[in-house]
Amino acid sequence: MVTLGNKPLCSGCFSPIKKEPCKKCGFSEESYKPDSTALPCGTILMGNFIIGSVIGKGGFGITYRAYDFKYDRVIAIKEYFPIELAIRKQNGTELMVRDRKSAEMFKHGA
Repeated sequence: MVTLGNKPLCSGCFSPIKKEPCKKCGFSEESYKPDSTALPCGTILMGNFIIGSVIGKGGFGITYRAYDFKYDRVIAIKEYFPIELAIRKQNGTELMVRDRKSAEMFKHGA
């Protein structure tokens, strides 16, 4: 569950939620099982976006539902995360490259 101020919001649609599953979209935090490479729900990016649930994942990135504070709307954010080149740091939000060769490839998006 994501919180905005003191208001709990659904991680799937960002509607106010009191109990699960969400009455608007049916999303359930209890059954949501993202893998360890995904950003945690509730992560704030650049002070403007809050991360919700994962929409999809591929070899080059992870796509999330997110909420845009500035424009007051639900959006999608794609995180560049080439799985062969990078890993998630222990803090759960930062990436680091696997080695020096990977760093060069990561930098150029190869």
